Amino acid sequence: MSKNEDKKESSKAGKKEIWALRISILSIIVTSIFSWRQCELQSEVSQKEFNIGKAQFISLVSRYAVVTFNQFSIINKQDGSLSGTLKKDSISIKQYLTECEYILDGLRKMESNPFYIKLLEAYPQINLLIIQLQRDIIEQKMKTFSLNENTFIKFHDLFFFLKENYKDEVFDTYYFKIADTSFTQIKKQWPK
Repeated sequence: MSKNEDKKESSKAGKKEIWALRISILSIIVTSIFSWRQCELQSEVSQKEFNIGKAQFISLVSRYAVVTFNQFSIINKQDGSLSGTLKKDSISIKQYLTECEYILDGLRKMESNPFYIKLLEAYPQINLLIIQLQRDIIEQKMKTFSLNENTFIKFHDLFFFLKENYKDEVFDTYYFKIADTSFTQIKKQWPK
């Protein structure tokens, strides 16, 4: 081979190396962009899952207040206060127990939700609440029906913890104001 052919061959090899380097750099840039976008999407999904979990959890805790309040026959006294007696007819009991089972199932399904996991760090008593509600359901099916004050207080305290620590506009809606009022009224008038 002549020197010119060597130079041409060397020049071709150099151009190939430059193109290979350019393609490698381009591949790294494209991969980095896709990875960054994937992380961004995953973060958006996690935040959405967190927000959904928060809404579901607050709804389940509030539902307990409304269901428990509806378990009472409420009488307005002349002084403006409320008085209530526990409904013990079979339909009311069945509805109450069905609702409690629904709440319990919903709470159990939330155990892997990011909101639940975060809340568990701040409020570890949630696990006790779930165990207590399960026990109540079993007891209420086996014994004479009555409400458990300890379970009510655990839900009450959790509701107000959520309201205080997760200042969310959802608490300003009509339904959640009813839940708030229900918890407050039941606590004041708990059957002795």
